[in-house]
Amino acid sequence: MIKQKLYSLYSSPYLWGALIAGTLLFNVFFLLGTKPISSWDEARHGVSAYEMLQSGNFVVNTYMGDFDYWNLKPPFAFYPMLAGFSLFGFTPFGLRFFSAVSTIVLFGILFMFSNKIGGLRTARLACATLLSVEQFFLKHNARTGDADAFFGLLYFASVVVLLYHWRKPVASYVAAFLAGMAFLTKSFHIIPLIPTIVIIFFLQWGCSKQSVMLFLRACLVGALPVVVWGLLRYQYDGFLFFITMIKVDVLNRSLTAVEGHGQPPLYYVAQVLKAFWPWLAATGLAYLALLFLHKKSDVIACWKSTITDKEKLLICLVVAAIMPIFFFSLSQSKLRWYSYPAFPFFALGIGYALHCALTCLKDHARVCFALLTLVVTFGVVQEGVLLAHLMQAVNKRVPSQDFMEQLGTNKEMQGAVLFLQQGEWEQRDVLSSYFYGPFTLAPGGEAAFAASNNPKKFLVPNEPTTDRER
Repeated sequence: MIKQKLYSLYSSPYLWGALIAGTLLFNVFFLLGTKPISSWDEARHGVSAYEMLQSGNFVVNTYMGDFDYWNLKPPFAFYPMLAGFSLFGFTPFGLRFFSAVSTIVLFGILFMFSNKIGGLRTARLACATLLSVEQFFLKHNARTGDADAFFGLLYFASVVVLLYHWRKPVASYVAAFLAGMAFLTKSFHIIPLIPTIVIIFFLQWGCSKQSVMLFLRACLVGALPVVVWGLLRYQYDGFLFFITMIKVDVLNRSLTAVEGHGQPPLYYVAQVLKAFWPWLAATGLAYLALLFLHKKSDVIACWKSTITDKEKLLICLVVAAIMPIFFFSLSQSKLRWYSYPAFPFFALGIGYALHCALTCLKDHARVCFALLTLVVTFGVVQEGVLLAHLMQAVNKRVPSQDFMEQLGTNKEMQGAVLFLQQGEWEQRDVLSSYFYGPFTLAPGGEAAFAASNNPKKFLVPNEPTTDRER
């Protein structure tokens, strides 16, 4: 009786849909505004977005009032934060809100596309796989005020629109436009996207005069928003920003380990294995069970029957998953979130592979039940790990930020001059002074504090950051 009830639960689309949606909403919104602001890099983005909104200049990003030649990204990365501030005020929640929304939209696209490829079971498995990747939520993405979640959405959508609307010219234009907007979000991080789109396009259309002309027209559509931004930006500092962007974001990061961000050549392969190992293990066990219970020829025949008419599509998915790993592995500077654009494609591939295995095992109900139980167990354990790390990050306090938040509750203290007890002001302190003040952050530490005659002066406690997040 209990086993029959479990079977009915496993086959209930409403239960799985509710679990996935509920877990997703919990993972992105639970205590979203409570975690202290991180200096790297959400504080930098937050300062630029705040100043952009205050100045009304939506073309040039600044930091502490000066043109920013450290964060060399086009301005589209800041627009979601502008919208968040407009809706929820200058708060950490407003800073991060549209990163969370971008992640939800990405999951919606992943679900619809996976459903188109392999049905509801593939969609549920693909979403559950990505949902269990802790770093995708906690590190520089879904729950932080960085550009990566919005960029990842544009990147994924540009590929999916080509694959979802196979051999439709308008899809090529939309994909190119989304790629252009992705460039305006994280500039040359779209380098892996370019060969991905080119390969998918010519796999769809072949190489003919008509397809080449369609491709060139799509390139013009993709270039249009970039050219418009370039012309607007040129009015402020000529070619300086563009030259610096190429020098720092392309040449320096490719040829040297900028700011100590060097990693081994197979770093991103290790990141993928670390993120997806439980699901890869479950998939491997499913195919071992297939080989144990069936002849090899029967397994091959069953597999072929599940992928009939999908060969080119699956090749495209493999290309989309591999390209970010390959290109960013060539770079000397490596950060874990550079591999995030590949994650939805890996999740989709794992979901589809598991679906195919379960389809071939349909006559072995107990094996399917055991595999699904294993998958659910993996999901629950990974969610527990995510929650534990989330609470650890939320409970870790930053004394300087807490001090400014408390001081800001007294409106009479606005404009106060703050001195740091030790070390230097960090980017998170600058953003905190905007959020909870405004306050003036003065240099000089305790000595300058003692020498100041300002009646509204305060000495701020702090714990300097010892290591940048990687």
